[in-house]
Amino acid sequence: FGRFVVGLTQEDFEIYDNEVKQQIAHFSDEDSPVSLGFVYDVSGSMNGLTGRALTLLRQFFDNSHPDDEFFVLAFNKKTRLVQDFTTIPEEIVNRVYRIRASGSTSLYDAAYVATEKVKQGRHQKKALLIFSDGEENSSRYSGKELRDLLKETDVQIYTIGFGTGGGLQ
Repeated sequence: FGRFVVGLTQEDFEIYDNEVKQQIAHFSDEDSPVSLGFVYDVSGSMNGLTGRALTLLRQFFDNSHPDDEFFVLAFNKKTRLVQDFTTIPEEIVNRVYRIRASGSTSLYDAAYVATEKVKQGRHQKKALLIFSDGEENSSRYSGKELRDLLKETDVQIYTIGFGTGGGLQ
C-alpha cells in the first residue's frame, strides 16, 4: 500500500537459495544509508516504457534515506555514466528524463560496469537497481562472468522488469 512495514523480526523471514533454506546470518531494521546505482535500460525494446521507469524512480526517491548516494548508468549497446554519485535526487531525475530509447541491449555489460562503479561508493551497504525488460542480446560479458563478479562483492542487485523479455521477469 505504499507504506513501510514496521515491527518485523528475523523470525518473520525465510531465505532460500536454489530452494534450500538458508540461515540468516545478520538481521537489522536500522535505516542506514546506501550507495545505490540505477542501471537504466534505454534500448529500443524499452521504447514507450522509459516513462514508467521514471515514475518508479521518483517514487523510490520519495522513500529514500537522506544520506543515500546514487549514480545512473544508462545502457543500450553501450553503457554510459549519466550521473556520477550524488545525494540530490533531482539531478538523477533531470538526467534520466532526457534519455531516449534506441539500439540493442547489453544488459550483462551494464550490470558488470555498474557493479564495479558501486564499489566506489562511500557507504557500507551497496546495491544496484536495474530497470529493464531483460532482453539481453549484445553483451561482451557472459552471465557466468557477471555471476563470478557478484560472488566476489557484497553488492545486492534488484530488478524492476518491464514487458515480456527474457532475463529479469
